[in-house]
Amino acid sequence: MPETGPATADSSPSIAFVSSYGGSGGSEVYLERVIAKTTPSSVRSIVSLGAGRLVDRLHDLGYGISVIPTSGKPLSFLRAAQRLRPHLVELRPDVVHANGLKAAIVSVLASFGTGLPVVWVRHDFSWEGTRARLLARRCTRVVCVSRALTRTFPRSMATKIDVVYTGIPEPQIDRDEARMRVLRDIGEANANPLISLVGRMVPGKGHPELIEIATRLFEEVPELRMLFVGDMPPARLTGYVDRLHRRIDDLGLNRAIRFLGHRDDALWIIAASDIIVVPSVSMHRGIETEGFPLLALEAMAVGTPVVAYAVGGLRELLAGCGELVPSGDRDGLLRGIRRLITDRLEWERASHCGRSRARASFSEAEMVRSLQRVYRSAKR
Repeated sequence: MPETGPATADSSPSIAFVSSYGGSGGSEVYLERVIAKTTPSSVRSIVSLGAGRLVDRLHDLGYGISVIPTSGKPLSFLRAAQRLRPHLVELRPDVVHANGLKAAIVSVLASFGTGLPVVWVRHDFSWEGTRARLLARRCTRVVCVSRALTRTFPRSMATKIDVVYTGIPEPQIDRDEARMRVLRDIGEANANPLISLVGRMVPGKGHPELIEIATRLFEEVPELRMLFVGDMPPARLTGYVDRLHRRIDDLGLNRAIRFLGHRDDALWIIAASDIIVVPSVSMHRGIETEGFPLLALEAMAVGTPVVAYAVGGLRELLAGCGELVPSGDRDGLLRGIRRLITDRLEWERASHCGRSRARASFSEAEMVRSLQRVYRSAKR
């Protein structure tokens, strides 16, 4: 495996980064930004447990990165750990940053008995409950990207749990320019308002929640257009997208709803939109969703109001900037969207509130400083 950087006597701990996935989801974007803001000499190694856009982007940025393909099956975890272990033992990083659940499992198995501290960065509610607690006990520290994600851990574990909110760079995007560019791309010069759902095309992102209220919105505002932006799902979930298309056909909404697929310029689409909707629903009974959605934070940063189901970390993220309704309340979702469409003063309040909160509370620099404090604590 390639070594990314040499060992140094720098006061910053040397880090081996292990990513659960190699794609372009929120946790991978998070990791890319963390690595880019980490002192190069401290980036000891980068390993991804899957190929994809993250791997390509890091290669383009000049980082060496190894890929260990890993499925979600226990035997695959063991095989990945067997491959990762000699790599970690040889490089002896001060800390292993395990980005996500799969990375934490593999890193804990690979580092067993080596004395290497593992910092699990928890982005979502996977393995909520007993399994999350057992895994956390095997980690030196656990970083949760929202307070909502800490609820599964007992008070007795509080000393090893840290909350480090995701931070983002302040975007430099002109909303009017973004609007013209996106409208030109979709061939809709008069689309108004423009409502977007940005996220992978999987059931948990709640596309049907928006489709089922679209007819009423379209009847009230015929110029309205909806954009679904995001990667296609794995093969086992392609039927989900087919069902979405059939339902849109049944409702006669083909003109109103557009599927744009993956977009490298997703932030421009967010800035071009009047409203971003986050109608996420759990794919598993009793398990929350949306640990701290990067999409909603980016929308706030560019001044696009958010309407969302009040799940996971969205309450503490929005904190009054936007519209939150109970999970599954489609009528509430409709009212929240309608309020922002029809009340310009409320739209401007939410837009200004979101910009101010993103700038004041979720800076990228503070996120990196906080992570460095966690690394130093884990090293000790």
